[in-house]
Parts: sequence; structure tokens; C-alpha cells
Amino acid sequence: MIEPNETLYVNNLNEKIKLDELKINLFHLFSEFGDIIEINCRKSQKMKGQAFIIYKDLNSSTNAKFSLNNTIFLGKKMKIEYSKNTSDIINKLKNNVNLKEKLKIENIRKLRRKEEYSLKLNNNNKNKINKTKKNNKEDNSKNNIEYKNKILFVENLPSNLNISTLNYIFGKFSGLVNINYLSEKKIAFIEYNNEFNAGIALLGLNNYKITKDTYLNISFAKN
Repeated sequence: MIEPNETLYVNNLNEKIKLDELKINLFHLFSEFGDIIEINCRKSQKMKGQAFIIYKDLNSSTNAKFSLNNTIFLGKKMKIEYSKNTSDIINKLKNNVNLKEKLKIENIRKLRRKEEYSLKLNNNNKNKINKTKKNNKEDNSKNNIEYKNKILFVENLPSNLNISTLNYIFGKFSGLVNINYLSEKKIAFIEYNNEFNAGIALLGLNNYKITKDTYLNISFAKN
């Protein structure tokens, strides 16, 4: 029996998906369960349809394994096990106090950035409410036309992103109607059934980390 560890072995992946695209979609799916240090998948015949997902801690890898094993991913049912061998990266982290401290500092910085973003968002919402109270009905209607729409405009999308990933992300919010993905321009238009549901999705996903270095930039589409 393989001892639980921080590295997951994933197989039965779709071999027709390009390597870069596969890594992006794997990162999005597995990063929901914890901090990922590395995703290892290669073009070689021996490694086709397989990947190693290296988490920072055992709790994250365990949650991902039991949550995602046998789920359909890019058209195929994934098989997930703990890796037989512990990753060299994990061994170095366990034996190097400085690296551990660095990771802690990075996580603190990430938390602070999220807190600062939430505070900024709350302040912006308060300012909009105060402004609305001061304006007359005509100004309010103009404001709604300018800033609200049931269609969201999404930019800063990573290259080779699969539309199924966008469906997975935005489908978590009620009322998703249609996704118009322009991959060559790295943008998308996400339509919901009403402005309220679109607004909830915007608040929940703007600045969402979709890859290791990429955050979504979302706004209401202009009429």
C-alpha cells in the first residue's frame, strides 16, 4: 500500500490536449484544494496521459485525491493515487527551514493582498451607494446602463485555456446562459439570465487566480 504523501499521480488524462493547455486546466482544477508547488507532465510516449501534482502539504493532496478521483476531466475519467515516490521538492522543503519560512511569508502576502482587495471592493461599493443616494432617478438610470449588464467582459485569460474550464468556473454561479470565448484575443463574454446573477459572479470571480501567475479581470460588458 502506498503511503499518503503530498504528491498525486494522475492518469487516464486526455492525450489529445496540448501540454500547455493541460497544465493550465490541471492547475485550475487542483488548486482549489490547496497550494500547488509544481505540475509535472511531459510529451514523451511513456508519460502521455499522466501527470504528477505536487502540493505543499498532505492535507491538500488528500482532499484533492478523494474529491476528484474518477471525475470526468476534459472528456475522460481521471484516476488519482498517491505517488509512489515523494517529490524531491517536498523533501527539500521538509529539510530546509528557510524555504518553509519563505512559503509562510508568501502565503501571508497572498492573504494580505486578498484582504486589501476585499477592503477596496467594500469601499467602492459604499461609494457607489452613497453616490446613488445623492443622484436623481435620471442619473441613476444612466449609472445602471453604464455599469450594469447581464453580460460580463473577461480579459487577461491565459493562452490555450479550454472553454470547459470557463464553464466550470462561471457555472458555479446561478443563471449562466452562454459563454462566447475569443481565445485568440484572450477574452470572453459571459452571459447570465439577469443583471443580479451577473453581478454576484463578478464579485465572486474578479481577480480570481486561474493559473499560478494569472488573475481574471472581470467587468460588466458595455452596451
